[in-house]
Order: sequence, then structure tokens, then C-alpha cells
Amino acid sequence: MDIAVGFLLAFLIGGGLCAVFQLFMMLTKLKPPEILIIGFSIGAVLLPLGAIAVLEMYGGAGMAIMVMDAGAGVTGALVALFQGNWIPIVTVLGVFLSLMIIGIVAGMIRSAIASDAKTVTRGAKISE
Repeated sequence: MDIAVGFLLAFLIGGGLCAVFQLFMMLTKLKPPEILIIGFSIGAVLLPLGAIAVLEMYGGAGMAIMVMDAGAGVTGALVALFQGNWIPIVTVLGVFLSLMIIGIVAGMIRSAIASDAKTVTRGAKISE
């Protein structure tokens, strides 16, 4: 496959899936975390059906960054665990734990900055 065609397919497939999820979010008024869970679940369902492999074959990096691919990755890791290979699931859980810790630390930093900003604005005297 030509490089330009690969880029075009990645853009079309990745962008198309993003547009579908954005439209779904706008029409249903669901929150982003709920949409992410739906996308994750769709990826987990599509993996055994072979649809993820087809999307990855044509979409390349446009599919690799999608949350659907993450759902497929977790499903694949669980299948490997049931077959006796525990390394993929440990890797997935390690990545999730790392991301969770980063999210908690970022939230704590943001909360501290926001509370400092409120303290500064409350303590400031407004001159007339």
C-alpha cells in the first residue's frame, strides 16, 4: 500500500470513527466517560468477530489510537490469560494502574491550584 493511501485511510477511518462517537455523544447527551466505556465495550465485542483486525489492516494508526482498540487489547489479554499466558494482562493492568496514578496526581495538583487561586482572590482587597 502506498504511504499516501495509508495516511488517507488512517485519517478517514480514525476520523470517521471519532465523528460517529462525537455525533452519538451530541445526540444522546451522554458524558465523555460514558462514551469511552461504550467505545471500549464495542472494541471488546468486535475483536472476536474479526472487525478490529479489518479496521487495523486498513486504518493503521488511525485505528490504533481509538479507545475501541484498547477494548480489543484488554479482551485479547484476557483470552491470553485463559490460555495460560499471564504476561499480557499484567501489562494491561500495569498501564491502567499507571494512568490511574497519573490522573489522581493531576487531579490533586489541579485541586491545589484552584484552592490557592480562591484563597488569593478572597484575601485580595478591592480598592474603589
